[in-house]
Amino acid sequence: MATITPVYGAVSTLPCSTMLLIHSSTLDLGRQSAVADNTSGFDDAVDAMVGGIITTSTTASTNRQIEVWSFGSWDNGSTFSGRGLSTVDAEVSVSSMKTLLKLVTIIPAMQGSSTYQWGPFSVAQVYGGLMPTKWGIFITHNTGVSTSLGSGEHNVSYIPVKYESN
Repeated sequence: MATITPVYGAVSTLPCSTMLLIHSSTLDLGRQSAVADNTSGFDDAVDAMVGGIITTSTTASTNRQIEVWSFGSWDNGSTFSGRGLSTVDAEVSVSSMKTLLKLVTIIPAMQGSSTYQWGPFSVAQVYGGLMPTKWGIFITHNTGVSTSLGSGEHNVSYIPVKYESN
């Protein structure tokens, strides 16, 4: 009888410049990452584990949060869920279209803390079991402060996953 086991690819960075990301009281202004392309690279990937680090410039105000959302393409990269999203790392406002994105996680911003690590989260699970051909991350926050300027204090990465039969 064959045994099916997961095989993990190499860690890839998903460009997402969250340095100096400003506070968004409505949680609709934020930063989108570049997109991961599942049509090339790690053959037969059926999932990806995504996570990262975000650091605020100082400690957050109380009762605030950092939100991580995913956006995907239903037509192989021409159109993405949510208005104004594309294939490049950019500041965007999703306004009323945020409900078209998929929530990955909400990170409570704690008084006295400024570095937040999130993940790993399954991209396929976020989309109900099947990954889009191209997908990315949108990050927003209402911490009351901007994110830090330090380049080593921010990261979005993923590891592709496929299954092999032994």
